[in-house]
Amino acid sequence: MCKGKIEFTANQHALLFSWIAKEVIDRFGEKGKNAVGRGVVEYGRQRGKRMALRVKKDGKHIDISNYIAYGEWQARPGDMDTRLFIHGDDLNMQIHKCPWFEEWKKHDLLEYGRIYCQYIDEAIVEGYNSQMKLDVLQNRSAGADYCDFWFRKAGMTEEDFEKINKTKSKLGGKAIMPWDYHIAHLYKALEDVIIQELGERAKDAIKAALDMFAKNYGQESADIILSLKDTDFNILPK
Repeated sequence: MCKGKIEFTANQHALLFSWIAKEVIDRFGEKGKNAVGRGVVEYGRQRGKRMALRVKKDGKHIDISNYIAYGEWQARPGDMDTRLFIHGDDLNMQIHKCPWFEEWKKHDLLEYGRIYCQYIDEAIVEGYNSQMKLDVLQNRSAGADYCDFWFRKAGMTEEDFEKINKTKSKLGGKAIMPWDYHIAHLYKALEDVIIQELGERAKDAIKAALDMFAKNYGQESADIILSLKDTDFNILPK
């Protein structure tokens, strides 16, 4: 979806979120913080719903293995350090490195970025399959050494990891959406919920954040986000 030489990445996704959160919270305080959190939940549920739609379309089960295999985004090489461990019936996912944390730390925005981490993963799981149980025990953005996720009663085996890799290989990136799509989705979900919660005055905060995005990445980058804003993110893209 990117036009010209503009390359969107997870780094821009991270910063747009933190700029929106900062503008809203600085202007509306605790009410703004709560509205941002609800926006993250809406965004996450919609992402999870799309993942489930893809899995169903391919005739597969809405389970943890396909949750991992059908993830919608892909970081640049070296940006992520994710480790998976089986503990009895549970699956432990540890994230020791991610571009979101790195960007927020670099720009002194962890205070705002951690709101995203507080809600996003549980919301995606809920949107994907409300019967699945994810416990988020800690996050790097809140001061932990690594993000610690536990998928309860996952019932996975070592053989399932091989199946996940085979599924990813067969998909060949079909489930991966480009970063301009993800950033536009984030922008739309936050804007819709924040304005619904806080009223028309919140539009100025959203605009200020997008202006910051344009200042850092160029007006064309912001225009691309706005051009995708009317996309229906509850359904699979054509």
